[in-house]
Amino acid sequence: MAKLWLTYAWKDNQDQDVDHVVQELRRVGLDVAFDRAHIVPGQRLWSQIDKGISDPKTDGWAILATENSLSSEPCLEELAYALDRALRTRGADFPLIGIFPAPIDRAMIPSAIATRLYVHLRQSNWARLVADGVEKKRPTAAVQNVAPFVARMHSFNGQEVLEIRPRSGRWWWYPAVVGVPKSGTLKVKSVMPGPSGHPTLSGMVSTGSGESVDGQWSYMAAFHAVDALTALYVTFDRPLEGQISFGGGEEGGMYFVDSVSIPR
Repeated sequence: MAKLWLTYAWKDNQDQDVDHVVQELRRVGLDVAFDRAHIVPGQRLWSQIDKGISDPKTDGWAILATENSLSSEPCLEELAYALDRALRTRGADFPLIGIFPAPIDRAMIPSAIATRLYVHLRQSNWARLVADGVEKKRPTAAVQNVAPFVARMHSFNGQEVLEIRPRSGRWWWYPAVVGVPKSGTLKVKSVMPGPSGHPTLSGMVSTGSGESVDGQWSYMAAFHAVDALTALYVTFDRPLEGQISFGGGEEGGMYFVDSVSIPR
């Protein structure tokens, strides 16, 4: 079990906030050592920090970084000096971690902490991040299944405009098409290419219309390449609802999306 030495200001535990931090760190498997009288005003910081860092059984050190623990220039100077000595004693890879309950002025954060791991208690996995830091593990990021296209709504000149485009690469849609079910009442009103993220409905582009092979979809096409930097902007004759399809070309493929999933 990895051992963490926690430094904190005694004022920060008046409502047992520090006790809660220790409790959560222990729940993720850390052996947390701490001093009930840590960082008492008027006492030297080095003797307190050295007690935890110099112990060869200690795998990492953390500070609950608040205005109480980082409140004065002398305090910051001594803390920076203590951390520098700690790094020279235990090595540059010794875990030094800042735990922040609330935002703090960046200038108050010692560089030894600011350039290493620091977490916020607002993060749902903060305790796990601290444990990974002490155990020198690379944090495991959740990998989302991201669609290969962007579809989002804009409000432009008093009307809803749909932006669609591929996300990356040399993948083109040509022609770029957007479709609606023939059985519904929704109709495509216009299509216009333009810069990604900047809706436009003006310009000149060749367009065409048609339907799917199975006769279930009505399509409008823009004969213009649409890629990661150039989107297709689409308007409809009424508020968008139900399913739509878009894409185009042999490489682009076609995608079918429920409009409720499109960010507005």
